[in-house]
Amino acid sequence: MGRAGPGPGTGPARTTGTCAQEMQEFRVFAKEGVDPTTAKPFTSIEKMLERYLSRRSAASGEAASQAPAMGLGSGLTPRVP
Repeated sequence: MGRAGPGPGTGPARTTGTCAQEMQEFRVFAKEGVDPTTAKPFTSIEKMLERYLSRRSAASGEAASQAPAMGLGSGLTPRVP
C-alpha cells in the first residue's frame, strides 16, 4: 500500500502564505509604533518585537519558535521589514 502525501493546507505553499500573513500583521503593528501596554512609542526594535511576539497566540509554540529566527536573545539586531 502506498504512503499518502501531505494533506491539504500543508507544505511549502502553506508555509509561504503563513509567513506572508505574519509579515503583514507585523507591518501593521510596527506602523502603529505604540506599545499597547504603555500607550507610548517603542524605545527600541527589541522591545517592539518582544511585545509583538508576546501578543501572538502561542498555538503550537508559534511565538517561542519565532523569537530565535527574528534575532531575539541572540545579541543580533532584528531588521524591521
